[in-house]
Amino acid sequence: MNRNSNPVRLLVGDIVKESRESTGLSQEKISLDLGFSDRALYYYEKGLRRMDVPLIQRFAKVFNWDKTTYYKVLFFMAVSEHYTPEEAIEQFNVIDSSGYYDYHDGSYDEIDY
Repeated sequence: MNRNSNPVRLLVGDIVKESRESTGLSQEKISLDLGFSDRALYYYEKGLRRMDVPLIQRFAKVFNWDKTTYYKVLFFMAVSEHYTPEEAIEQFNVIDSSGYYDYHDGSYDEIDY
């Protein structure tokens, strides 16, 4: 891990990278579609840059993330400065198993990308 990367943001970067690779598209193509440089995408994938909610929503749309993946990425970014990766995963699993996202105000389907 790069000394400047954040371990929890790296979890998010791994999700983005796996999503991109599953589409078969290059960093250059995805970043062009999203309107930023392939270097910026590289930084997101390596956990070197923090993602804001609008960017996460754009990734969710481009990669067609399911609700669990979308909320996982949001949660990890929210706690990236406070939890270790293990703690973040454990806390997300507790929330996810509670059914919180099924009953949360504001449906995932209603998010305006």
